[in-house]
Amino acid sequence: MTDAYVQQLLLINPMPALVAFYFEKCVLTEESFFLLVQRLPSLRFLGILSEWGLDRKGRLAIESYIRGNNLALDVSSVLDGSGYRLDSPVQDLASSLA
Repeated sequence: MTDAYVQQLLLINPMPALVAFYFEKCVLTEESFFLLVQRLPSLRFLGILSEWGLDRKGRLAIESYIRGNNLALDVSSVLDGSGYRLDSPVQDLASSLA
């Protein structure tokens, strides 16, 4: 996945209600981060930012932007806000409702 792919995806389907955007081991830059934050107002979860292929400087810039703008955006875990594990193909419904 690349920045161009994310741009094209959002042009085809804007997904304004999307809450979680998770891709691992991809090649995304700060450009994709700012595009996602701008176009997806409901976004609360971006997965593990360190798996985007960003360098340390890029990760720190994004984390600083999140803190500086007081965004409720998780960029460091594999759980969405409901506790659903995005990295697991099968979710135990009973444990997610407990």
